[in-house]
Amino acid sequence: MSQPEVLYLIPGQAPGDAEQQRRQRIADEMIPAPVTVNWVDAGPAGIAASIEEMWSASGLFRSAAEHELSYDALVIGCFGDPGLRGLRELLSIPVVGPAETAIHTALQLADSYGWITPLERTVGMARSRAHELRCAEALTGVYSLDLDPAELGQEAVLSQGFIDVGKQAVTDGADILVPGCMTLAFAQRHDEVASELPVPILDPLVLSLEQAATWARTGTLHSRHTYPEADRKRLTRLLEKSVD
Repeated sequence: MSQPEVLYLIPGQAPGDAEQQRRQRIADEMIPAPVTVNWVDAGPAGIAASIEEMWSASGLFRSAAEHELSYDALVIGCFGDPGLRGLRELLSIPVVGPAETAIHTALQLADSYGWITPLERTVGMARSRAHELRCAEALTGVYSLDLDPAELGQEAVLSQGFIDVGKQAVTDGADILVPGCMTLAFAQRHDEVASELPVPILDPLVLSLEQAATWARTGTLHSRHTYPEADRKRLTRLLEKSVD
């Protein structure tokens, strides 16, 4: 078959044309399959708390339903995998969550992993997600870069923080590292950081895009026993109007 079309759908408000173009350029360089980077453009400005993560899901559902027929697979553009179960119930195309993909990959490659998150307030969210994925036993810890949200765009700050915190995670027993934020993945400092660490650090962006393309290409789809098909007649109000 021809290369599948992958939608990388980011929850929350769109940041502007320049950032969208930057992320699109990076995604285009990641995998051979065509990728479209798009924002839901509804809900929170960013996701730094559980309540914002839950808020973002409604916009994801509506936007994903609108775009389903135009794409062969969807990647949720947030490492917390907001709305993953609901999206799989709603859609008939593969839906990939970056956290699920990266952490399951980590445990294929190593016995233990460290999760690096940018904000101190998201440490609890990360631990909760590890339990949901049944991957908490192998987690050596969730390590925060303790950044101010305004510092997320400062790539040099991110790189040095990753190196310092990554070394601490290795000291604690982590055999592989997972960066728990897609903003960090788009910072494009992976090679620089990896060269300073004694264990692998995964790139959740390329892993999730490749996973989506592979599932679409091979016709691999989620089980309807685990994710029963949604009754869209019951979801009319959710799917037809913005729920901000």
